[in-house]
Amino acid sequence: MTRYRQVIQIYCLMLGEWLTQPRVYISFALGFVFMLVPSMNLYRYANWTGAPIQLAEAFIVTLSNQHNLAFMMLGLFLLLADAPFLSGRITNVLVRVPRKTWLLAQLFYVFAASLTYMLVVCMFSLLLSIGCSYVDNIWSAPVYSLATNPPSIAITTYSVSFKCFDLIEQFSPWQALAFNIVTVALYGTVIGLLLFIFALSRYRLAGWVIAMGMHLVGFLVLKDAPYHANAQLSLLVRAMPAYLCRGAPFPNLLNAFIVLISLILIFSAIALWRVPKADLCGMLGEER
Repeated sequence: MTRYRQVIQIYCLMLGEWLTQPRVYISFALGFVFMLVPSMNLYRYANWTGAPIQLAEAFIVTLSNQHNLAFMMLGLFLLLADAPFLSGRITNVLVRVPRKTWLLAQLFYVFAASLTYMLVVCMFSLLLSIGCSYVDNIWSAPVYSLATNPPSIAITTYSVSFKCFDLIEQFSPWQALAFNIVTVALYGTVIGLLLFIFALSRYRLAGWVIAMGMHLVGFLVLKDAPYHANAQLSLLVRAMPAYLCRGAPFPNLLNAFIVLISLILIFSAIALWRVPKADLCGMLGEER
């Protein structure tokens, strides 16, 4: 019980440092910008149809586009860029707690930071939608038309697309929103843990190259799928319920959870093996 209390205390200490780091504000600003632009396009389209949208739909439609999600994740990657999350305030913590406890706090922080990022961006989207939406858990007419029979003006004039009939057939708006938040948070955790492992080994730049390479390859594969690339090779697709509901050749929701959680467990085990050998004091000097 004491260990878990220490984990929470370390996490709260790290979270408190967000208020003093400009990088954190830039990270959330990027998320807001990449949410704002496609959301405004949807609002304009809904205004053209003369019907309101459901409160969660702007968030869902935005994250159902691989271009929007790929760029929005850059804000989260920047938020996790300071792995292994050392600072002067952590010095006393490293002296007082076992390294395993410190590691558990880091692992919890990566997931919590990813989830917090998505929740904050989601709240921003909901606030934007308040004036032109309703709360009832029913898909709106504008979004339903985009999913079933989109008019050409939706793309040519309003630059909005939502070819996700399978999603609206299987899930309600609030369910789709929840699945989007969870899958993207798990995906961000995988990338964050990858950065963390390489930073522990003093190969921070290599970690960034590999993590961004995985993200880019996942985006390019998804862009050409299913006709010119195998969607199963994309990790990014597993963060997008809009694709996970389409069936073969795309992975399903269960496959996405299994793959993402398995990678999290594998990376956590590697970090657990690596942290006793890591020169944390030396990395703390680098941070300074």
